[in-house]
Amino acid sequence: MFSNELEKMLILHIADLDEGVRRMKLLQLRLAGVIDEIFEGWAAENGWLSEHSWHEDGACTLLPPEWQDGDGSSLGFFALEYGAGDDEIGIEHDHFWITRLCAEGRGSVGLRFFQNKFGKTTWKKLLVNETSMFAGTRFIIDDEPSIYLPIQIDKEVLANAAEEESFETALTPVFSNAFNHMLGLRNRFDELLSDISQ
Repeated sequence: MFSNELEKMLILHIADLDEGVRRMKLLQLRLAGVIDEIFEGWAAENGWLSEHSWHEDGACTLLPPEWQDGDGSSLGFFALEYGAGDDEIGIEHDHFWITRLCAEGRGSVGLRFFQNKFGKTTWKKLLVNETSMFAGTRFIIDDEPSIYLPIQIDKEVLANAAEEESFETALTPVFSNAFNHMLGLRNRFDELLSDISQ
């Protein structure tokens, strides 16, 4: 379809498009609330801390209590984030984070590991030396720089969950799988934080 034909179709269906965007925003709010519950539930079951809210802050975090200092600051933590170089602003990016979660657009959503000791340049140099530590895992070392685990749900599964009014049954296995992969590699992140501290 040519650009002028597409623009004509968009104008002719502008009311439907506007309603679709409104409904998508409401859907994202519902899904964000479910994601917050999944983070909080997994953290409680595994003795970790869950801070912030995807629904309220656009950020969910997880960390074991051992990574937290006495003053409440953390040495490191995991956060639900967009992929490297991806943000919410700009025509070249996906408009909805659900598009990223379903990997149906340009971006992605995943768990990113953060540390609070080094600036970007030093952290990037350190990660280059630690690449082998995460070889054979689903974590990737990206250009943020950070250690990132993409999370993806099949859009058909999510659509069926919407029809059944049960987003929890669709999202919980996907996020639990990512959390358990992260938990299984906890010792590597402990080692990395120990290296950073020294």
